[in-house]
Formats: sequence, structure tokens, C-alpha cells
Amino acid sequence: ELKYIFITRLGIGVYDLEWWRLRQQLFEAFTFPSVSRFFARSNVVWYLLIDSDIPVEVYERLWGLADTLPPGSIRFSFVQVPGQVQSAMQMAIKGHCSPDERVAVIPIDDDDAVGADFLDNADMAISSHRSEPCVISFSRGIAIDAPNARCAELIYESKTGSTILFGRFDEVANIVTLPHQDWVPAGSAAGARVINDVVTPRQSVYTYHLQADGSYERRVSSLEPWTSLTNEDFEWFGIDKARYEAWMVKSKSAKPAIGLTWFRCQAELRELQQLATVSYTHLTLPTTPYV
Repeated sequence: ELKYIFITRLGIGVYDLEWWRLRQQLFEAFTFPSVSRFFARSNVVWYLLIDSDIPVEVYERLWGLADTLPPGSIRFSFVQVPGQVQSAMQMAIKGHCSPDERVAVIPIDDDDAVGADFLDNADMAISSHRSEPCVISFSRGIAIDAPNARCAELIYESKTGSTILFGRFDEVANIVTLPHQDWVPAGSAAGARVINDVVTPRQSVYTYHLQADGSYERRVSSLEPWTSLTNEDFEWFGIDKARYEAWMVKSKSAKPAIGLTWFRCQAELRELQQLATVSYTHLTLPTTPYV
């Protein structure tokens, strides 16, 4: 049976609880309920990559979510610094398949969602190519302007949450660690079959919000027309409407993130704060100068 491996990175290098509480609420509204629907299958596993120093409050809440699913559905993988993320992604794949086994790897961000028939379409796309590596991009989905509860059609090749890397470990390990925009060209360059499906509708959600790394204003202004989200949208993409509406209320008073710098400097800032509180009164200095 074909194995599906979802992989999500969650706030690695971020320790600010204000940031985490809002981001985790978004994860619980979008990504968690959307992916969780697929655990009715026995061939799906989800690796959550988290910081080894993740705030206890956050980790306990994630465990609570995992406990609502069949045992082993969610597996936690810890990293100590952001530079270990790529290796952790590779080890998640390597630990879930034999060397000669081809698996389907789906990197998905913690604010993405996928359509109800996403894995059914993946099954069909892979079924006639089981003997070769593939990069499959279901490029037609929607963008959601989360603060304003509206959506627009989006066609985006090689995006997280809508791209599947199918192959043995040695065939996908060096592709999965690349920026998502490079998955399709890198797969093609490595000899994988590229399947870019721009026909099948409503396969994924790309969420625009103020905590995202990119410019919210630029992204929202690049699409039109925008229409109001409907109950059908929530149901199709598995979005928890009540949690989403609660997130909307809290997000209005939240401070915006500052892009990738936020992620890259949190650990260093924390170390500097710790150093600032260290007492050096116990140190014994030399009484004679060094020569």
C-alpha cells in the first residue's frame, strides 16, 4: 500500500507565547482539521517538526491534538536549531520507508489546507507511475484572505500543501529540503516525471495573514476578484469555522510578525537575554598578568 507522509514545520526558533497562541489557533482552524480527515486511511502519517525548546504550553496543546487521532498518526520530531530542519525532514522520510520503497511526501505549512479529494487525486496521479519518481503539483486552489474571510482562485505551481514528491528516499531527500518553488524544476532536472495538474479545482488553500513571512498587502493586492467564504468552502477544505472565527477576533489586536527575521533571531535573542542576567561575581580573576 502506498504510504503518504505529511511534514509540517511549526514555529522553529520562536519562543514568544503571544506569537504562538495566535499561530497555533490558526493551525487548529486550518491545517489540523484539514489533514486529520485523512487518518481514516491506514497509510497516512504526519510528522510535526518542532523546536526542542518549544514552550511547554504549546507542546501540551499539540499533544492534546495528537491524542484525538489514532495512535501513531502524528509523530513529533525535534530540532535544536533552524539549521537542522532539512535533516529532520529527511530523517522523517527515511524512518518511514525501506530503501527500495517509494513513498508520497507532502510538505504542508502550518496555515495551509487541502481539498477533500486531494489524496484520491494523488492516488490516481501516482497509480500509473509507481515505477518512477514523480513530482506532482495540483496547482489549482484558492487563496484565503484570512483577516477578511474572503477567497480568490489561485493557480500556483510547486507550492506547499499541493505538491507531492513521490519516490524512494534517495530520489526525494535532496528535493524536499529545497524552497518549494524549486521542487518542480529540481525534480525535472533529477529525471523525475513532472505532473502539473492545473485542471482539477480546489485542491489547496494558501492563507494570507499578517503573521506570514511574506507581505500580506502585496499578496492580497495581486489577486481578484475576491468573494466571501461560504459554508461549502469550510466543509470542502476541512476548515474549522468556529476556531477560524475565534482566530479572526484575536488577530485584529495582534502584532504582526516581521518575516523571516522573526524566525531567525529568536533563539539568539533569548541567549542574549540569558547572558544579560548571568552573575559573574563567582569568577576568580588572575592576580598576575599573562606574559
